[in-house]
Formats: sequence, structure tokens, C-alpha cells
Amino acid sequence: MKRLFFFCIFFLPFLFWQCNNELDVNDEWKDYTIVYGLLNPNDNQQIIRISKSFLGYGNAYQMAQTTDSIYYQKPLNVKLEEWVNGNLQKTIYLTKDSIIPRDSGLFAFQKNYYYVTNEALNSTAIYKLIIDIDGKIVSSETNMINDFPFINIPSMFSFSTTSTFKFSFRTPAYARIFQAYLRFFYYEITHSDTVKKMIEIPFGKHIANTINGNEIVNYEYPGINFYSSIGTKIKDSDSVIKRVTAQNAVQLIIQAGSNELYAYMQVSAPSTNLSMDKPSYSNITNGIGLFTSRFTKYDQKKQLTQRTIDSIALGQFTKHLKFVNYSNSIILWQYLP
Repeated sequence: MKRLFFFCIFFLPFLFWQCNNELDVNDEWKDYTIVYGLLNPNDNQQIIRISKSFLGYGNAYQMAQTTDSIYYQKPLNVKLEEWVNGNLQKTIYLTKDSIIPRDSGLFAFQKNYYYVTNEALNSTAIYKLIIDIDGKIVSSETNMINDFPFINIPSMFSFSTTSTFKFSFRTPAYARIFQAYLRFFYYEITHSDTVKKMIEIPFGKHIANTINGNEIVNYEYPGINFYSSIGTKIKDSDSVIKRVTAQNAVQLIIQAGSNELYAYMQVSAPSTNLSMDKPSYSNITNGIGLFTSRFTKYDQKKQLTQRTIDSIALGQFTKHLKFVNYSNSIILWQYLP
């Protein structure tokens, strides 16, 4: 026992002498690839954003302004493989594009690189994303969301301040989150010009129970919110002589997002408690980020009823906006594009 005690006392100074009190919070440099892409078969162009994370000594804000800190400088080999029933149908190669505009900010924006393709996508396929970065393979895959039907959509839309506007649709497979909104089209007439404009009115979100599809979703939207939204979103102006509700004034649109997109949005939402530990979500192999799909469902543009157009012109929420009534709208529609 005395020998063991002597051994510990003898070597204790050497243990402390070997310790380094400086803590290096920076790990060795590693290339972390960051990928974001939402495929949509209704879009004319598919965009994949590829960048990288950075960590180093010095001012992080200054490093963020250096282009090669967050973007790969030489073109990468980026491709989409289209698979149907387990068979590879074709390979789509994406090209580097630095034309797409981006708002300035803390990060370098002189060369904001994206990879794009204008090739049409198959809404019944599985797409595999493969990125080759000097032999490092970053990959992911997603099922596509297919078209889905509206149910019981009226031929003309009517909004009442004392009732709700109702519509339904059937969910497609692989979709989990839905956002419905209405586009309202109108004309602004000034002394020098007539301009057709549009506002979007959100109808709220819906979360499907599963991604198997075939669920019936019933929406109910308070009619009074339609008028209050127009009154809030359209600003009065002295330069406007009058406004005219378009003949085909409304269009119902639903954005359907995948289960992966729903999970990512849930994780990215602001924390509602005091805990600082938040989970992260990624479906990228050998990288981080999100690669998944969405689908945009457009209904045909529809007319508003006479009563609704008159309510826009004379109602409490919108009468200050100089909309003309139904009778005058009919006359002006003959001359408006």
C-alpha cells in the first residue's frame, strides 16, 4: 500500500505537466456538403442548391463573405436518376447556374451557385440525387407527389360575411402537408395606365394522417376573411382612379408537400420552451440538408358572383379601395385585357 501511494505521488506532477490548459474549439477542417432541393413536376425548372459549411480561426463574418468558404468553385458532377418500378429510365445531368438572383446579406452573394435542369419530370417516378465531389458521393432520393383531384368545387365562387366557403380534395400518395390559398385578380386604373394585379390569400394548412393518400380533406374558410384580407393586402393610393375585379377573378391553389418536408418544417420551427437542445433533420447521405418533392395543384380561374363583386365595392373592409360594382365591371371587362 505504501509503494502504491509513493507511485501516485511521484507521477502526479508529471500528469499535470503534460496537460494543456488551452481548449481548441475548432476541429480539423472537414468538407460538409449542404444540399437543398424540392422537385416539383409542375415547375419548368428544377433547382438544387449545393454549398458547404465552414469553420476556421478569425472573424466568422469575414469568412462568410469569402465565396469559396461556402461554395464549391469548380463545377460538380450532379445528376438525377429516374427510377420507375425498380428500373432506371434515364439520367438527367444538372448544369451549374449562377444567374439566379439572390438577396445580399452576411454571406457571399457575388456567385450564388445552383444546379438546374429544364427537363420535364415524371410524377410517378422515384428520383435519386447523386453528387460527385472529387470522389466523395453525396446522395438522396425522393418519391414524387402526383396530381390529385378537387371535389365539389363550385363553378362560381361566392363569399358571404355570415357563412363559410367550403371545398374539398383527395390527398395523393407521399404527401403529408398541404397549404391552400386563393389568388384574387383585379385591375388598377390610373391616369396613365391600367395594370392587372394579384394578391394571394392563405386558407390555412392541413396535415394528413398518413402518406398513403386517398384521404378526403374538407376546408371551411370564413367568408368575412376574404373581404378583410383584400382590405389589408391592397393599399389605397391617390393615384388610383378605380379598381375593377377581373372577370375570372379567383383561382384556388393547393401546395402539397412530402413527409420529409413536413418533418423538416417541424424541426425548424421556433422552440416553444426554454430548452436550447433542438433536434436536426436531414435526409442527405454523406451531407446535410433536404431533398424531397412537392406538387402544386391549380384549379381553373373562376368568376365571382354578382353579390360578391358588389360586396367588394361597397363592403366595410374594402369600400375605400375604389372597386366598381358588378354593373360597371361588366362594361369595363369588354375593354380590359
